[in-house]
Amino acid sequence: DNETLTLVESLSAITGLSDIAASTLSDDGNYLYVVSSDGAIAIFTRNASSGELVYLETVASGLGDISDIQVGADGNQLYLMGESGDAIAIYNRASSDGSLTLIQTLVTENLVSFTAAADGSAIYAVDGNYSGLLVYTLNSTTGEFQLTQSIAAATGSAPYLFTGVSIETVGDYVYVLTNPVSSTLADTLIVYQRSSDSTLSAVAYAVSYTHLRAHETRHDL
Repeated sequence: DNETLTLVESLSAITGLSDIAASTLSDDGNYLYVVSSDGAIAIFTRNASSGELVYLETVASGLGDISDIQVGADGNQLYLMGESGDAIAIYNRASSDGSLTLIQTLVTENLVSFTAAADGSAIYAVDGNYSGLLVYTLNSTTGEFQLTQSIAAATGSAPYLFTGVSIETVGDYVYVLTNPVSSTLADTLIVYQRSSDSTLSAVAYAVSYTHLRAHETRHDL
């Protein structure tokens, strides 16, 4: 029965957490990471069969105003977005015990959504400053991420990147969803392809004017 939920346990208090802002599971489902709005990360082991949790420790990230936490697809990194989108803390993650080691706090500006490449080589983000799409790639020499591409927002030309609200990576493609506040601007779904150096090129987009009672169209670039 996949439609019925059964309560396994309820944790009324977690050491070091004032509240719960976000959570994420490791790729193998064996570890749960729960973060508070003030940046404390609680780490639990998880019984994959029963779903029961065992608390391990709480790690202080040094960030506040947390909005998202993600484990990379390869399971080797954990990413924490905080300071109202002005920083991403990047951790190496030990698959053997779930522990975290901070490797970098990336200074950003007003990010609203981010995603990491499956191999951990890049971070892609959209911001709330209308400046568009940002690409941070991993420098193999320094071991840190740096800004390598900035794709400017534009309302008057394809692919109509403006007010991005969500971004996801699937294989060699990055998908961006926009949702402008103005009713005169279209919502768009933009598809970008990753190159060998992790930078992006737009390959297709779909435009929706449903809020204007018009039409939806798909375009290849």
